[in-house]
Amino acid sequence: MNQSAQPEVTPTSDVAPEIARPAMSSRWRTALSIRLELAPLAAPPVLCAAAMLFVQRAPINWLIVVCELLAAASALLGIAALASAHRLPSAAKGRQHAATTQGVTLLALAALCALPILLGGMPAALLAPALGVVAFLLYGIEGVRLRIAPLDALLVALGLGPGLFCLTILAQGQRFTRAEWLVAIALGGMTFAVVAGLSLREAAATDHSATTVVEDGHAPRTLATVIGSRAASVIIGLALLVSYAVVVIIAVPRGGWPGALLALTSAPLALVGFSGLAASMYAPARRVAARQLLRAYLWYGLALAVGLGLTLIAQEIIQTTVKSLGG
Repeated sequence: MNQSAQPEVTPTSDVAPEIARPAMSSRWRTALSIRLELAPLAAPPVLCAAAMLFVQRAPINWLIVVCELLAAASALLGIAALASAHRLPSAAKGRQHAATTQGVTLLALAALCALPILLGGMPAALLAPALGVVAFLLYGIEGVRLRIAPLDALLVALGLGPGLFCLTILAQGQRFTRAEWLVAIALGGMTFAVVAGLSLREAAATDHSATTVVEDGHAPRTLATVIGSRAASVIIGLALLVSYAVVVIIAVPRGGWPGALLALTSAPLALVGFSGLAASMYAPARRVAARQLLRAYLWYGLALAVGLGLTLIAQEIIQTTVKSLGG
């Protein structure tokens, strides 16, 4: 037999590193993109809290509001950089060092921006470090997130939604009323829907990519992979329903703020994102749908804040007009 004509078989041990390296790079890019997308979620809770204080004619320290926005966004970006450094291949020493340096710098900036919040009062001084510790454990130490998954989705929603909202109210030295609790619930539902939607997107990417399995031998534990995509879609739908129902409760009753109904204008975009996540198993389609859901949340928070402010302005105009006509 002519053995020289037989094809040469390459050992699997030589191929495995070449497969694992793109796998780690793909996982790193996916994790980094998810964490970067969470950074804008810090804005709606803070803006809605400022709008609630404005409606109630409470004094607002805008320096604390701006510092809180900068601190939350810098902390999320810093943790994203540190997480990406841990996921980079060991051969990429230069990129690991750059990502670690960026992460530490951003976290230091977040701590500096949080100083006015820490000096604002005892409740805010306790809540701000607590939110920072939770965020670091979930997005800075991957092992912690994997062990408690999928509860991390709930903790992220509570921290980015009601957590930042409550921190803004407490940092201004104000107490909570029924309206504040309702707004916190609405923001929490929307934030949970976004985070759960991102888990569905990640699950779809895992199902359609073999590189994730090559890296760690199993799919990452997310809400979608633990309870299933169908159950996760149902939970996302319920969270969205609660968020929009609470807006109606805030606006409709007598003595409420009708301008809050402006947040309902984000419902079509949220419906598009939800339907795309629930109906499609294709990873690129779910990626687009999750992005639409994220945009819907940003629109929801901005519209709710603007609507609350417009309610007070409209009330002032009506009162002034009635007084001028009566005089």
